[in-house]
Order: sequence, then structure tokens, then C-alpha cells
Amino acid sequence: FSPSQIYNIIRKIADTKEKNSKDLTFETGMSTLVNEAHKTMIPTYVVIDSVANMSEIGEFEHSKDGELKDDVLFSNTDGMRDSRNNTNFLKKIKPLLVKYNIAVIMVNHIVPSPSLDLYAQKNRALPWLASDKKLKGGEQMVFQTAFLPRLKYMRDHSNDKNQVYGERITGQINTVEFWKNKNGPEGVKYPLVFDSRLGYIPEISDFEFLLGKNYGISGTSSYTLDILPEVKISRKILLDLCESNPIVARAIQFTAKMFMIYSWVKHDNPIDLTEFQALSLKDRLQLIY
Repeated sequence: FSPSQIYNIIRKIADTKEKNSKDLTFETGMSTLVNEAHKTMIPTYVVIDSVANMSEIGEFEHSKDGELKDDVLFSNTDGMRDSRNNTNFLKKIKPLLVKYNIAVIMVNHIVPSPSLDLYAQKNRALPWLASDKKLKGGEQMVFQTAFLPRLKYMRDHSNDKNQVYGERITGQINTVEFWKNKNGPEGVKYPLVFDSRLGYIPEISDFEFLLGKNYGISGTSSYTLDILPEVKISRKILLDLCESNPIVARAIQFTAKMFMIYSWVKHDNPIDLTEFQALSLKDRLQLIY
């Protein structure tokens, strides 16, 4: 697809939402600055995979006698042209995205950045992007985006080699690192545990996160949660345990959120959850929920 084709698809989505705005608008339960009920449209998602495959089709050039001119397969202007087209594309779609609550998710790639001048100072579009690397599509994509996570492969959980989480889970762990985030923390990492059948598993992802941060969990091979020490946990039965006893999954989620809120939002040391063990189980369950 070319940027022009995608732009027209988004225009059609916006036009459809405009014509059906009454049915597609809901109240958020919040108030506006002038103390009126805040309303918004239901979200629509457009996924572009990938930026590298976005390119406008050029016009054929002919000589005076009508013969088709030979074209250079690769030129230095290709990247500049694509960046300019992508910039125009972003500028045109942004008002539509804001007005009609359309989220465009663009898959991009990190590529080497050629150095034309060894002594030239390199401007970093992102503080977490290496100086000799760049993102395809031009810097405007970095500046215009509201949320830029980087996904990176970590390791496999294959049954024949690595049965850390038992025979039920065959997949991999990736990490997501938030390089840009207008509504939250930046420069932080979080593990994503995937199974080939189940997909993303939030409970085990939170558990991996807590193990990496050494927070809220006691033990080495057999674990207990500081907020819920009554339950013994091992990695191989963790998924079964969370399915049979949802309070365990909720307690893991609670512990992970406590770390994230205090470390990433409040910029403070997370609370020592062992202090809550003096409370009754009923009070701790109420706290978790």
C-alpha cells in the first residue's frame, strides 16, 4: 500500500464514523474543563505492517520519441522521497485521528544510519536509539507518534529444551521497552510471555517482571508472594494455579502494579509488602481486589 491509499482508507473510516456519530459516541464518565460530560467516539484501530513497505508508485518517464526511460533501481533520493511522503501522510491524517478517535499502529524497523560525514554531529531523534541507528520513514514519524514501544526477542520456552513453565507453554519471552510515551513512563522495560496456542499470558508476564525486579516474591525455586504467603508457587504449575485459583493471578497483578506505580509514576521506592502480612487474610484480599 502507498501512503495515499492508506490515507483514503482512513478518510473512509472517518466518514463512516461521522455519518454514524450518534451511535458511535459515548460518555466517558469524566467531565470537561467547562464541567460538561466528556464524550468520545469508540476507538478504531488501523495497523500498518510495515512502514518499510509503504511507498508511492512513481510515474513512468518517457523520452521524446515515446520510449520508456530506464530507471535506477536504487537512488539516494528514494529515502528522502519516502520520508517526505510519510511526513505529509502523518500531517494529513492526524486531525482525522484526533476527531474520530482512530489509532494508527505502525510496525517499523531499526536500520543502520549511514554516516556521510565522520565529523558531523548526529542528532538523536530518541534518547534510547543508538547514534548509528535510525527508524525507517523519517524522523517526523518519531516526533508525531504518541507512543513508541520497542519489541525485542529474549528467549524461547520450547518443550524439548526449556520447560520453565511446564509442558503447557510453548513459546517465547519478548521485552517491550517504552521509548516514547506521552501518557506514562519512558525508558522502562517489561517482559511479554507468549504461548503459541494461548497467545499473550499476562499473569506469567507479571511474574517474570517481578522476578527480574526482585520485588514482592520470596524464595528461589518455590516461591511465595509477600502479599499472599499462604500460597506456594512454582513456575511449572503457575498457569494451572492461576486458572484454578484466580486470587493468585490477582495478587501477582497487584504486586506488579505496586512496583510500577511507585517506581515509574511516583518515582519512589516501592512499599515493602511484607508489612501487610500482619493484616488478616480477609483484609489482604480486600486490599488486593
